[in-house]
Amino acid sequence: MSNESSSIYLDILRERTEPILYEDDGWFVLLAKRPCNEGHLLIIPKTKEREFFKLPSNVLCRGFEIATKFSAILSEVYQPPRVAMFIKGFTNDDHVHIHITPAFQSSDLNVDLSRHQLSREEMFVIADRLQPKINDLY
Repeated sequence: MSNESSSIYLDILRERTEPILYEDDGWFVLLAKRPCNEGHLLIIPKTKEREFFKLPSNVLCRGFEIATKFSAILSEVYQPPRVAMFIKGFTNDDHVHIHITPAFQSSDLNVDLSRHQLSREEMFVIADRLQPKINDLY
């Protein structure tokens, strides 16, 4: 990892306490622990940065490329009317990440991350559902 600062996300990556759906040199993908809907994913740079616009453009472009590919997977697996993407930037961790989620109605995007929290077991079940499509893509 290029940044030695710790974060919740880098700890998960290092310790593998949650399913890592995808990883390359600069990014990794996790399931959201507090999802808007099943399949809500976090695309996270391995470099800890507080603001997305402070990431080098090539790194940021790669993050959006990954988000685009995973959006297609969510669309195929869940068949929602839309797949939403957003960057909130308000967590207690100060590690920027891209959210993508299947959206079935506009209220799905009223992002209240204090809603239902997935258990570790639920996260692995969802990961197993998505993994075949991810393997096809990469």
